[in-house]
Amino acid sequence: EDRPCWLENYLEVLDQPGEWVYDGAARRLYLWPSNGAPGDDIRYPALSELVRIEGDEASSSFPRHLHLEEITFVHSARETLAADDAGIQHDWEMWDKANALVRLRGAERIVVKGCRFTASSGGGIRLDRHAKHNRVDGNLFEHLGGTGVLLCGYGPGTLDVNKQNRIINNTIHHCGEILWHSLGITVWQSGENEIAHNLIH
Repeated sequence: EDRPCWLENYLEVLDQPGEWVYDGAARRLYLWPSNGAPGDDIRYPALSELVRIEGDEASSSFPRHLHLEEITFVHSARETLAADDAGIQHDWEMWDKANALVRLRGAERIVVKGCRFTASSGGGIRLDRHAKHNRVDGNLFEHLGGTGVLLCGYGPGTLDVNKQNRIINNTIHHCGEILWHSLGITVWQSGENEIAHNLIH
C-alpha cells in the first residue's frame, strides 16, 4: 500500500467506517464504527509505558535479577514531542523518553524472555541510560508505532554505562507503523552488546 502521508485527528477526514478522530482540546472522541454500532469493546490506552524497572543511579542502587517471561504487552499510548525533548542521532528516537511498553532505566541483569510486544503506538522495549548485562531473548515485537528495541546511553563523551546487554533470538516485524523512520533495533551510545540471531522483517 502506497501511503506517502496521512492526517491524524482532523475531523474533516473522518469519511469511512473504521476510522476515528480524537479532539484533545475538547476531550472528545469521534468514532465511525466498522459495522454500524460501536459495540462494548472500545479500548483507549492511557499509559505510555506499562512496566518501568528503574534504579537510583546517584546511589548506584539498581534492581537486578528480575525476570519478565511469557507476558503479552499491548496497547500503550505514544508520547508526543515536548518542547524540551532531545532527539538522538537523526531523531530516530527521543533520549530518555517514556515511549515504550517496557522500560529498563538504571537496571542490571534483567531478563525479558518469551514475551510479546504488540498493538502499541509507541515502542517495544527501551534500555535507557545505565543498563548493563540485561537480556532480551526470544521475544516477539510486532505492529508497533515506534522502535522495537532501543539501547540508549547518555551520549558520546559522557558516561559509558549502557553496555554488555544481549538482544538475541527475537522476531521483530512491522515496527514504525506510526513513526515511519523507526528501526527494529536502535543502538545509540551503547557498546559491548551481543545482538544476534534476530529475525527482522
